[in-house]
Amino acid sequence: MSDDPLKILYEEYKDCERCKISKTRRNIVFGSGNREANILLITDTPTLKEESLGHHNTTDIRWTIKAFQHAIGQQNMPIGAAAELFFDNVFMTNAVMCCPTFPSGEHAGEPTEPGWTEVKKCRDRLLEVIYQVDPNIIISAGKYATQALVGRASKLPRRNGKVSELFTVEVPGEAGSVYYSALPSADPRVAERRGDYDDENGTVSAFTTALKGAWELNKYLEEEDQ
Repeated sequence: MSDDPLKILYEEYKDCERCKISKTRRNIVFGSGNREANILLITDTPTLKEESLGHHNTTDIRWTIKAFQHAIGQQNMPIGAAAELFFDNVFMTNAVMCCPTFPSGEHAGEPTEPGWTEVKKCRDRLLEVIYQVDPNIIISAGKYATQALVGRASKLPRRNGKVSELFTVEVPGEAGSVYYSALPSADPRVAERRGDYDDENGTVSAFTTALKGAWELNKYLEEEDQ
């Protein structure tokens, strides 16, 4: 077995049955990208396609990649090159590793939202991922992503993507708690369902603001460390 802590953690959770979503899922979606990235992106849940593949893919996060292009001022960069740059600089995971679906009825098999119970069951895994990646900045993109970091289902930080809304996440570590800064925003994939990519007040706009803030803050911190 590999001594990579993330791979060990994956082996621990790949057959997870801690919540009811495990009864209908096909694969877990543990995370994708550079495990040494300074930016950690947490969205709410994987899509059905991502769950079927077992990993994030460029097609299902095209709204994320478009927002990334705008955030770094490279709107004309080819989508493939932008996706490669994104995954070189970001590690992406979810508050819940599986895609929750309706178990029965006319919408059986269609995606739905997780409950707080499911978010809570997946929280220890998420905090361990944060500790192992050890990012400079976290983006919690979505209500459930922010719930998972805060540790409760109410009184959440505002999710406008502005650096002024940074909040602190306490993560258990080997020698005591480690504290990380998180930037709350909206899940950009909601924009695909709502069709509000060009809405100045829409979810992609808020997420783009968060990505730009995280990108610039990370550059500043990297320069300070030199």
